[in-house]
Amino acid sequence: MRKYLIILLLAISVFLIFVSRSLAQKKDMIWLNADLPPYVILNNPYKGQGSIDYMQKLVKDSLIEYKHISMVANSKRVFHELKRRDMIAYASALKTKEREYNVIFSIPYILGFPNAILIQKTKLKYFKTYINNGVFLLDKAIKEKDYKLGISVGRVYGGVIDKILSKYKGNKNIKVYYDNISRKHINELLVGNIDYVIGYPSEMTYFLKKFKKKESVIAIPIKGMPPYLLGYFAFSKTKWGEKIVKKTNIILKKHRNTKVFHDSNEYWLDERSKKLYRKYIKEFYKNK
Repeated sequence: MRKYLIILLLAISVFLIFVSRSLAQKKDMIWLNADLPPYVILNNPYKGQGSIDYMQKLVKDSLIEYKHISMVANSKRVFHELKRRDMIAYASALKTKEREYNVIFSIPYILGFPNAILIQKTKLKYFKTYINNGVFLLDKAIKEKDYKLGISVGRVYGGVIDKILSKYKGNKNIKVYYDNISRKHINELLVGNIDYVIGYPSEMTYFLKKFKKKESVIAIPIKGMPPYLLGYFAFSKTKWGEKIVKKTNIILKKHRNTKVFHDSNEYWLDERSKKLYRKYIKEFYKNK
C-alpha cells in the first residue's frame, strides 16, 4: 500500500512540475480596455458584465496558450500601443481607414447605436436653434461661444462626428477630457461644467441609473450619422496578429448572433431602441 502511495505522490509531483513549467512558458498577451459602460465595465457593481466584456472573455478563454494581462488605457493610448508593440489586443474598436494601416481588425461582432448629443432636459430650450427635424446640427452648435461641448481625447465617435471634431480641433468651446471615463462626462454635464456631451445613449442610461437621475438627460441623434455602428476586435498588425485574428473570428462567428449576447446589449435599451436593435440585427445577419 505504501509503495502505491509513493508512486501516486511521485506522479502528482511530476504533473505539478509539468503544469508550472507550462504556465511559466506562456507568453503575455496584453488586453487594453477603455472604460465604456455598459459595454465595458471596469468598476463595481457591474464589473465585467458588459456585452463586450462577455465576448472578450470568450476569446480569452479560447487562447489558453497565453497569459492574459488586462490594462486600462484611453483610446489614444490604445491605438498608439497597437501600432508600436506586438501581442496587444483591444475588444472595443471602431474601424477607420486610418486605423487599418496600423492594426488588424476582426470581423464585426457587435452592433450599437451611434453616438448622440446628450443634453440636460432643463437646457434643451437653449439648443432649439441647433435641432432640426429631431436631429442635432453639431457643426452649427460648435460655433456657438456660449455653450461648451465635452469629448474624450483620442476617442473615435464614428461617421460625420469625427470629421466635424477634426474641423474644429482646438476650438475653445470644446473641452477635452484626457481619460475615457464616461461617468465623469455625465457628472460634468449634470453639474453644469459642460453644456452637452457626445456619447452613446446606452452610456447615458447606465450612468443616470447609477446617479438616480433617470429622466434628467436626453439623447438627440446627430445629423449625418448612420442608424448603427459596428464594433470589432483589434490586434497588432504583425504575423502574431494575423494568427490571433483567425482564431478570434471563429469564436465571434459562433457567439455574435446568439440570444445571450443580444440580451446583454438590449438590457440597457429602452423599448423603442430594442425594437430598432432587433430590426437592424435581422438586416445585418440576413445574408451571413
